Amino acid sequence: MGALRRNFKILLMFSTKSWSDHSVPIVIHNVKKIQMKASVRHPNFKGRFYSHLFFYETHFFHLTASFQITNTKGLIMFNGGFDPKSFISIALVDASLQFCLSCGSNATCNKGYEVKTDDWYILRVVVRENEGQLRLNDGDALQLMCPSGEKYRPRNNVYISGAGMKDWNIIVDVTSNKTMFHGIIDTLKVNGLIVTYKMATLIDVNGMLNSLGYSLSDYVTEVYKNEKTITTLYCGVPERTAKSHYVRIVWFENMRRMIPAAGVEIIDVESDKQVVSKVNLYPEHAGEGIYACVLSQDGMLSVVHVFVVFRYKAYIGKRVKRRIGEKEEVEEYEDIEVMNHNNPEKVTSNYKVVNPKEESESHAEWIGLIILLVLILLCFFPALCYCCTKDHPMWIKVRNFFNRIYSYITGQEYIEETEVLAHDGMEVRTLC
Repeated sequence: MGALRRNFKILLMFSTKSWSDHSVPIVIHNVKKIQMKASVRHPNFKGRFYSHLFFYETHFFHLTASFQITNTKGLIMFNGGFDPKSFISIALVDASLQFCLSCGSNATCNKGYEVKTDDWYILRVVVRENEGQLRLNDGDALQLMCPSGEKYRPRNNVYISGAGMKDWNIIVDVTSNKTMFHGIIDTLKVNGLIVTYKMATLIDVNGMLNSLGYSLSDYVTEVYKNEKTITTLYCGVPERTAKSHYVRIVWFENMRRMIPAAGVEIIDVESDKQVVSKVNLYPEHAGEGIYACVLSQDGMLSVVHVFVVFRYKAYIGKRVKRRIGEKEEVEEYEDIEVMNHNNPEKVTSNYKVVNPKEESESHAEWIGLIILLVLILLCFFPALCYCCTKDHPMWIKVRNFFNRIYSYITGQEYIEETEVLAHDGMEVRTLC
């Protein structure tokens, strides 16, 4: 046992000088250390998985790879050139390496180097202008040359083992090779791009991920949505990553690549700080499942985020809570049903109980409190207005009106109040 992943956190089972985190064991008893087999560390291409790598465009092609085979035939790599029908290919044919080069006219091939299963080899390929050279380990070079006047200009991508269905058909027509690579690759370097296939995520011709893909995801999120609503999933990578690499985001459903179709929208979202992609899942076409956001960085795939989407349906029902004599107390409840993937007939229900009596009492308390606050404001608002604006002409007219009535009833002298005037810094109240 070399490592464990608990809740997607790595836990090492051995001590190391370069890592001293809490996941490293402090004390080890009776542990025999052995070298981990390459077949455990690296995924096998198995004649159906492939890798499509991108690098910066140059006028030459230089590739180095360390590999081990489990079958004596199959394509190892393919690079297409800018000129029509120009390409480089390396394949296993009857346990021997076949090196082919075409600068646009007829392809030239050379066969050599016998390769055995379960042995490790280092492959080096250099193509510059119209000359090509292949070397295995420290052996003699296989050399090829295009006709005079032709030069090979490589495109900025290379297929390892195979390609998607559409591109694979083109490769088969050009190279006459119908088998993909069987074996494992440790490290690969092409025109300055260095990649490792240790615990790598691979895709096959049908758009399926290998088994390592989902298990090595950085994040996993459970999403619960009503069966009648649209589910939107977001995924993004920092902008600095996109500026330094060839980056794109690919979506997978149940380990199969997703493409825009009826009920499925894949949209690239504009953002200043991230490269963001979102997928809209419409309830009529897209149901429950495991959806993965996969980052393609220079062609190397890594599962960034896995969303486990559950669909539920909710309905309101009534049931008898308790009986008191001949009376029954009824309560309402909301039933949420979530289907189980392993057993569709098994249903998990979560009840949210709502008591109508308690709910009505709670509403009455709030209504009473609001009415009380309104009455208090109505009582104090006129007095507050009067205190703040008692010298306003409107209030003076009101007081004069009531003073006339009072003087008429009592027979007292009536004094009319007028507005306050300022005279030499003193208040003077004019009277009639």
